[in-house]
Amino acid sequence: MNKRAMPRQRGFALIVVLWIAVLLALISVAVNSLSRSDVSLATNMDGALRAELAADSALETAIFALAQRQDQTWKTDGSLYYWRISRAEVRVSVTNELLRTDLNRAPLAVLQQMFVRAGFSVPDATALAQMVEQFRKDTTPIQRTTLTAEQRVRAGEYTFGLTEEISVVPGLDKAVAQRIQPFATVYSGLQQPVSKTTSGENGAAAVPVQPQAYPAPFHLDELLTVPVAYNPAADKKDTIQTTVFRIHAEALLEDGSHFSREAVITLAGSGDDQPYIKRMWRRGARVLFPRSE
Repeated sequence: MNKRAMPRQRGFALIVVLWIAVLLALISVAVNSLSRSDVSLATNMDGALRAELAADSALETAIFALAQRQDQTWKTDGSLYYWRISRAEVRVSVTNELLRTDLNRAPLAVLQQMFVRAGFSVPDATALAQMVEQFRKDTTPIQRTTLTAEQRVRAGEYTFGLTEEISVVPGLDKAVAQRIQPFATVYSGLQQPVSKTTSGENGAAAVPVQPQAYPAPFHLDELLTVPVAYNPAADKKDTIQTTVFRIHAEALLEDGSHFSREAVITLAGSGDDQPYIKRMWRRGARVLFPRSE
């Protein structure tokens, strides 16, 4: 073998070995990064699942109390209840759904009142109410072309399945739908909200009371494992005999995992095997826990 070629071959072999070492190092870094990502993803999924289970458990606790007619324990005026479930802080509020305006049953005058309570001027409220009433009656194909297939197959007058569906009314948008959310329902079946006299009002249809400010999350060690009322929205009990409730439950874990559940239920009679009926059950917005800035 040529002695001059040997150093070249050794140099080439050294370069190959170095490249292989570099490639192995890159592969190792990639594997470690993927492993950390998998661990992080698994941890996040575990936290999200724990938060969801805690929120659902809190909501079921409220339902059980309502079904047992525990009027001395639970208020239905939007008061905030909080407690600890395992390593999660949970918060729940319950409101009377019959205090809201039913978008499917309310006549023109009642719809107008709803828009006024939502902050619209009287002329705007009248115009919006007329749009909704006309849309409910309009079953012509031209007016229904923008609806989903499920909405189009509904017979007779149009009915809203969710309050958010009001945004499909020509002339209304999602901003209007969002604005009336605290005042509207599709579950009461009443032509006008149940009247309730509060703060000296003359029996005017009231809106479910919601606290304007919520506390910062507590340390879990400071919380009890039973529901406790925090800064109740009103001192008086809700004396309206209702069977339709809107429940909002949220859970926050120490690691920041959060989940919100919203439901509307109808309580059945005391002799029924099914104590309540789920009218709506979905993931809700985060409102009971303030976000850290």
